Parts: sequence; structure tokens; C-alpha cells
Amino acid sequence: MPSETLTITDNRTGKQYEVPIEHGTIRAIDLRKIRTDEEDFGLMTY
Repeated sequence: MPSETLTITDNRTGKQYEVPIEHGTIRAIDLRKIRTDEEDFGLMTY
């Protein structure tokens, strides 16, 4: 069975992030770890 994750590539930095998928959804707070640098707040959703 495949891993229950979503892999996201940030084209701004080239970094890849793996976000868990639970019950067909991802948590918005998991997107906060996607940043351009340490001072960046991270991605947000609306």
C-alpha cells in the first residue's frame, strides 16, 4: 500500500516537504513548515 502522504515541491527553494494525509485531508498547519527562510511565517490557506 502506498504511503499516506502528499509530497510538495516548493519551486521557490527547490525543497521538498512530505505532509501526512488523514481521512483524505491534510492539515493546514502542516503547510506552515514550508518557508523560504527562517524569518518567513510559512504558507497559509484560506
